[in-house]
This record gives sequence, C-alpha cells and structure tokens, in this order.
Amino acid sequence: MHRLRRLLPKFPRHLIALMALSLGLSSCVAVHYPVTPEMAANLKPGEGLIVATFSAKSFTRSGETIAGSGRAQVNVKKEDTGELAILIPHVMPVNRNPYLMGGGNASEVVAIPVPAGNYSITGWTIQDQAVTASVTFSNRLPMNVPLQVRPGEATYAGRIHPVSIYGKNIIGMRVPGQAFVIITDEYAEDASKISKAYPSIRRASIRKSNVAEDYKKEMIRIADTPSKFLGLF
Repeated sequence: MHRLRRLLPKFPRHLIALMALSLGLSSCVAVHYPVTPEMAANLKPGEGLIVATFSAKSFTRSGETIAGSGRAQVNVKKEDTGELAILIPHVMPVNRNPYLMGGGNASEVVAIPVPAGNYSITGWTIQDQAVTASVTFSNRLPMNVPLQVRPGEATYAGRIHPVSIYGKNIIGMRVPGQAFVIITDEYAEDASKISKAYPSIRRASIRKSNVAEDYKKEMIRIADTPSKFLGLF
C-alpha cells in the first residue's frame, strides 16, 4: 500500500486501497488458458481437460457477412477454489494471458488443463474495435452453467459462436453495435477435430456435457429478466 501511494501520489486514498485489494485478490487466483498440444499431453496427477471449438461470425445489420475485429472469451470458474479457465480461440506455449502478455497462436480448437472438479461458466466477453477505441460487450446478468471435469478425461464444453453485429456511425464508418455468444453441441464433428488437433486426447476420452442445453436455458432466463430501471429496481 505504501509503495502504491508513493507511485501514485495524486490518486485518492480510497482508489489506491481498492487497487491494492484487487491486486491481492488477482494474485491468489490461478488462471488457466488454452495450451499447445505438447502441453496438453503432460497432465499432472488429478488434472483433466476442458476442450471446445470456436466459430466466430460477424455481420452488418442488413445480414451481410463481414470480417470482424472481435476478441471473445468465455469464463469458467472452479466452484470450490475460484480458479478460472479462460476459453479463447488462442493457444499459448506457456500458461499466460495471450491478449495481455505476448499474443498467442489462433486456433479454432482449444484445450485447457485444469484441476479436476466442478466448474461453472459464469459469463462471456467480446471486445470489438471501433474507429477510435474498443467496445466491450458481455452478458447482462451473471450466469451459472455447470461443467464437471474428471481426472485424465477431456470434457467437451461445446462449440462457441461469438457473434458481432456492426452498424454505421453518423459519418458512415462501420462500428460495432451488438455482440453475443452462443454455445451449441457439435460433439460428433468436434470430437474428431479435437483429437486431430491434440493427438494425446483420444476421441473416446472426450466426454460430452450438457453445457449447450444449460447455456441456452441461462440465455433465455437472462433475456426474460427485465432490465433494472436506472439500476434502482
């Protein structure tokens, strides 16, 4: 705290305190990202894998398919420890954030080694690039989509579809207007893709889950929940 105050003398005291608390909390929570096939082949005792595929789409408001700029992620949280697994369409040679710490190789197939246990999908984020800044979209309300990972097995989390819809600003330049994430069950096709991209994951060891159906129920629940009026009700 004293070091923060020396470095940031003009910040209000309560903001410095919040920053210190945030740094302390983040340092206590393990975060896991998609890894290379070589890393996925070396599971530790008690670990399993979360596997998924990505299929991103971007459209104009008139329905024209375009090349989007969105970066998507789905957040998965371990129920007992709070550890996070971040599903993103990138693989890393080391366990680090591919967006903030050095890029990462794009891949439509991902695998994340995690401690076995009960997890839950808690939300998603899509960041699209506008003309002068980025725009971030996320789930409006918290969600809870259960996902169980067993030791030595790969649990299929579904096919993740980040969707971005672009409009135009007052001078006619294309800008992001809406975004959302859909998850579908394409197990029959994706299991083969996953085992091909990650040779150490046998197709027979990829276990189906009910994520796609439970995720759809949560999306419907959120859509049917009225927005709060000015955050008051």
